[in-house]
Amino acid sequence: MNNIIEILGCSGSIDKDVHTTCIRVNESTLIDAGTGLLSLTLNELEKIDYVFLTHSHIDHILALPLMADSIGSRREKSIEVLGCSETIATLKKHIFNGLIWPDFSILPSKKNPYLTFKEIMSNSKQTRTDVSLTPFYVNHTVKCFGYKISSNNCSIIFSADTGPSENLIDMINKTKNLKAVIIDVSFADEKSSIAKAAKHFHPANFLAELKKIKNEQKIYITHAKPGNENMILEEINANQHTHKIASLSQGQIISF
Repeated sequence: MNNIIEILGCSGSIDKDVHTTCIRVNESTLIDAGTGLLSLTLNELEKIDYVFLTHSHIDHILALPLMADSIGSRREKSIEVLGCSETIATLKKHIFNGLIWPDFSILPSKKNPYLTFKEIMSNSKQTRTDVSLTPFYVNHTVKCFGYKISSNNCSIIFSADTGPSENLIDMINKTKNLKAVIIDVSFADEKSSIAKAAKHFHPANFLAELKKIKNEQKIYITHAKPGNENMILEEINANQHTHKIASLSQGQIISF
């Protein structure tokens, strides 16, 4: 049976029926918990055992506190939340602190909490069910992971929020049987100054990085700010490159 990733949200912000980053891997694993998570039913939420976080920005973690509250009492075991040490520390200090939201890592009891936080290291392969996820640092304003998602057959690389990143290019070039690459290009070139300050790609520096990728790849653009989607893709495809590039779509399913 094929493994799948389902794109529950892939926007850089919100619009009517447009959701921020959340990817479901099969039934039990999430990468990020943006507003895309709000599209799942309670029965679907109950099946989530693992949430791999890229970083602590609100558009990537907004729905996690609500999910814990909605289904924590309906599950027999904790939901495992995984991320780098900085991400986990930020969540504990600023979200699950008893002021913004209850600390569900100790509630309803320390013995049986709704959430369990786990720090993971860069390049530490994490095997869950039929897939593995390998985190690697990318170039953002806070510590931020991308993930290589692998089955026995092939892999998908998800960049998360990033500007130009040597780690991202290295991971693409060294990964065999790569099915697809998902890369953040948030702004059109007219907003390149904002993109650079916020450490996101825009078409010009994205195209420069593409030249460093050794083999032709299927690349999906994600995290575009609402209203920028068409312009970003037009600016990319107006230039010569060797890759197959398309916009990632909410609701899209990729098997691997």
